[in-house]
Parts: sequence; structure tokens; C-alpha cells
Amino acid sequence: MRYFLLLISFLFPLMAFAQPQDFSGFVGIVIGIINLALPAAVAYALFLFVWGLAKFLSRGGSEESVEEGKKLMLWGIIGLFVILSAWALASIIAGSFDFQFGVPLAPRF
Repeated sequence: MRYFLLLISFLFPLMAFAQPQDFSGFVGIVIGIINLALPAAVAYALFLFVWGLAKFLSRGGSEESVEEGKKLMLWGIIGLFVILSAWALASIIAGSFDFQFGVPLAPRF
């Protein structure tokens, strides 16, 4: 709950100054918020995978740690797949309907 409130406090100015005049403006705001949140979600899923890999490799003798590392790596890969698939689907849909909001859907790394 504490992290959710922290996230909302960082996103509140973005929402407070964003006053859409029509549906297109509202969709642009939503896409802007998603563009802020997706790189953080990808970083978290990648960190989860790397943490699981470290657990898997560092404590090779412990069955419990090896299983926990495997689970973390699996959930990290699943998370990355879901996040990047949703990102690609949103880009395809936005391109199909020719949305032009001034905010890119493609990641800029």
C-alpha cells in the first residue's frame, strides 16, 4: 500500500495538469501514463529474472534455493513476455487507428 501511495504521489501532478478536452486527449493522457509505467515494469521483471538466476547459481547445493531461483526466473520471463506483448499490441492498435498524440509508444532505451 505504501508503494502505491508513493506512485500516486509522483503521478498526481501529471494527472492534475492534464485536462483533456475530448476523448482523443484522454487517450493521450492514458498513453502518457502507460509510457511512464512500462519501463519500470520491464525493469522490475528483468531484475526478478536476474535475482532468480543469482539464487539459482549461487546456492547450487540447496534444493530449496534452487527451486526458488527457478520460480523467480520463470515469473520474470512470464512478466517480461506479458509486458512486452501488451506493449506491442498497444503499438499495433495505435498504429492501425492512426493515433497521433505526440507521445511514442515504442520504448526509447
